Amino acid sequence: MAPAILSRGICLRVKASTRPRPPFASLVQRCNARRESSNSSYSPQGLGPGSARWYPWRVGAGWDSTPVVADGTRYRSRDRLAWILRANRAYASAIDFRSLQTFARGFAGGSRSGTISASQVSRWETGQSRISAEVFARYEEMLGLQPALLSSLAHALLRYSGSRVGATALEKAQVLSEDDVHDRLDILLDLLLSNAHMSGSTWDELSYHLITHPSIFLPRGVWVAMTERLLSEVIIAEGIAWFQRFEALSRIMGHPRGQQAAIAACVALANDPTNQVFMEPLSVLDCTRHRDANGHIKSQLINPTNSQALRGALLATVRKVRDHHFDDSDLTYLFDILVQHVSDESSHLSARPLASEILRMMPAEVTSHRSRALERALRDDRVLSQVLRSGRIAQAHVTAATVNRVCAAAIGSMSGDLPTVKLESVLAALVDEMLHSPISDIRLMAAQTIAATPFRYPVADGLMLELSNRETVASPVLGTAILGALPFVGRAKHRLIVERLALHGRLPTDIANAAVWAYAHMEGRGRTTFWQQALTAHLAASRSTPSRLADQTLSGLIYGLGVENRRDILAPISNDPRYPVAARKAAVWWLGISQHRRASART
Repeated sequence: MAPAILSRGICLRVKASTRPRPPFASLVQRCNARRESSNSSYSPQGLGPGSARWYPWRVGAGWDSTPVVADGTRYRSRDRLAWILRANRAYASAIDFRSLQTFARGFAGGSRSGTISASQVSRWETGQSRISAEVFARYEEMLGLQPALLSSLAHALLRYSGSRVGATALEKAQVLSEDDVHDRLDILLDLLLSNAHMSGSTWDELSYHLITHPSIFLPRGVWVAMTERLLSEVIIAEGIAWFQRFEALSRIMGHPRGQQAAIAACVALANDPTNQVFMEPLSVLDCTRHRDANGHIKSQLINPTNSQALRGALLATVRKVRDHHFDDSDLTYLFDILVQHVSDESSHLSARPLASEILRMMPAEVTSHRSRALERALRDDRVLSQVLRSGRIAQAHVTAATVNRVCAAAIGSMSGDLPTVKLESVLAALVDEMLHSPISDIRLMAAQTIAATPFRYPVADGLMLELSNRETVASPVLGTAILGALPFVGRAKHRLIVERLALHGRLPTDIANAAVWAYAHMEGRGRTTFWQQALTAHLAASRSTPSRLADQTLSGLIYGLGVENRRDILAPISNDPRYPVAARKAAVWWLGISQHRRASART
């Protein structure tokens, strides 16, 4: 029997397989054999100040840890997941399934074996019973939902609300034997190293096996190839495919050997000025305490590559402060940097409230003696002052009318019985977070939670009514928040309204900028006539009134064309001297993404 491998309180035994192997020499088997022959043990290197101990990866470890706070009521991650199940069943297209008894009788089969009672369904849907991955899968099958829609969102919610790096919080009922895990890894790694298509579910399975079997040894070169390819697909993936890849990258960030390669890949991409996507490679560093990740986030806060990189670093800092990745000396130093960003009126509209929220989260002993500097930075700015006081961009009693209008419009258009008080109250909390949280990750999670239920399009229609209000368009903070939610909840028909806002007023404006960036990810595909009109208008604006906002909006148009793979428009831009050098380089970068990689990232 192979020797046990010890690592900081965790003991895993790697045994040789007795099953006949296929002709392809197993990479996993060779790597483990090499490791056993060296008789070496390992432990994670470079952990930050909050990680004196390496926690073993335990399925379900992230359940309900660090609940996300909604206005007025604390809705934990398990409450939100229970709400998703109930909302989908209560408004199912198959009317019979709206009955607990009928739904329970039909639950056996597919991804779930064995019968259940109506009371079990009720416990899942009220958060009284833990929900496994197979339960989410069975709900998807029975209700005709897109595969992995619920489970991928559940992974994201539990990861963001938890603090244990790399933990996979959803239980899987079917546990593979060690031999079966090795066989599956053999197949998955062969796909990876042969540059074959890797679907989102493939990345999910690969990262799950690696994080739940951390004693399996892979050469550094394999980790490098894996993380570089995964990151290259994360930054161009959409929808569920993006969810699955981002969660896979987050898991690898928690692997004792894989984390260094993952961090290095993210750092290299974020430091590359020719790169066009900065949010993901920086914000994903929020899940690791490794000193290299902490150091890079601090570097980007001090000297960001661009405005996108600054926002990505600020997003990572939110969880790093919350989960104590930085020590007191780091926080004291970062305080001055954050005050500078709060004071920078030329920065991106969302950057200043985000920096203010991080300051609010810092321990009092770090900030108490520096209150005068902060007061000067917040002088005469109601939004930033409100964020620092309450963690909201506006007072709850002021925003309640907007939330109530959106929810009333959504509920009024739903067929079937009126929602329960719990369904309605959670929906109101999610809409409130989606529109009024200073943290864009929380806004994104709230929007994606709504999007995973039948409330999706009715809420979007309610948001469209708000955008038709002149006061909303005149309020950059609320208007941009609504536009930021549309890529997740909106319909294809809503593109026409966003097109008008992208060309509205004396350009450039914050609303037009937000509309351009939102347009890139909305359901459907952009009209060629709009792309041409928008390019003409915003190019003229950037030439007549040069500003950071004008450059950001033009970059957003190139980004949208890249996301849609509009090579017919990007190719002429790359050689057109009328466009700024940065825009031409951006077009070249998007044109350089191979069609093979795009096809793999969209599955």
